[in-house]
Amino acid sequence: MKKLFGLNGGSSRRDHSRGEYRPNRAEGQTRTPRGPRISPPQEVLTPRLYVGNLSYDASESDLFDFFGKVAGVKNVEIVRDKGSNSKGFGFVEMQTLEGAQEAAKKLHDAEFMGRLMIVNGAKSMGERPERGPRRDDRGGPRAEIEESARVERSAGDFDFERGPRNPSFD
Repeated sequence: MKKLFGLNGGSSRRDHSRGEYRPNRAEGQTRTPRGPRISPPQEVLTPRLYVGNLSYDASESDLFDFFGKVAGVKNVEIVRDKGSNSKGFGFVEMQTLEGAQEAAKKLHDAEFMGRLMIVNGAKSMGERPERGPRRDDRGGPRAEIEESARVERSAGDFDFERGPRNPSFD
């Protein structure tokens, strides 16, 4: 059953032509990054760069030093979740547009902390594709309950001295 779902540890694979098992990698051999990506970096129109495929252990100071070798860096921000864990991407603002273009050209697909970085021009808020409706906006029971609660609460329904007004007691 473990073989069916690939849960046999991944330490070996079956050579079906010979009917024997062969190890995937030699003991102690680490994975090497793949070759360069096919897609070229996007056009850089502002000094702000999107940096993706970051190691979760990367810090702002690591990125600042790495990009500082190419051109002057103004600001670095790694996007984090609510638990302050890295999401694996961030933004680097260079001091000049020319510096940002040079950094994107030189550092796109460069290895940084064991991963190949993606470096592109950051999109402005207007250029980002519109996302679909949020879960609560799709309708359904939760949205209906929230809408009815919103309708019931209006500016005249709250007395700041006595609390919420209940029409049944008036």
